[in-house]
Amino acid sequence: MKPPPALFFPLRFFGPAATKLFLDFSALFDYYYGFEFTRKDEEMGMYAIIKSGGKQYRIMEGSRVRIEKVPGNADEHISLGDVLAVNDGERMLVGNPYVTGASATGKIVAQGRARKVTVFKYKRRKDTKKKKGHRQAYTELVIEKIEVEATHGA
Repeated sequence: MKPPPALFFPLRFFGPAATKLFLDFSALFDYYYGFEFTRKDEEMGMYAIIKSGGKQYRIMEGSRVRIEKVPGNADEHISLGDVLAVNDGERMLVGNPYVTGASATGKIVAQGRARKVTVFKYKRRKDTKKKKGHRQAYTELVIEKIEVEATHGA
């Protein structure tokens, strides 16, 4: 049995909405023809979404993550208390804005600076140029433990 030809249209002409529609159709197609698929969340186990330095990071126990620079030296332990959501494999706890009683602890592996980003500004026909470089400081962590004491979100 051949798949319906309507599913295989070129996506570059239809934009992101068509891409989402195509992905929905492809999931139905896989289900209809018996292909087994699992969600990425189910494969990964427990994870948390934390906020640090104005950004959000998805972390798991044992994973390495680079966050905005926090004070501390290598081999020190730090606690990340701004946990926005926790998934323990069975249920998802979402905070309002943070999950009460949830925290993540990690060990600082390195303090460093990222690769250089070159900023170049100019105004055409005005003989005006500015060239500037920037290296963003970061802290690299190994997440050791994600703890949840609450049974529901905040």
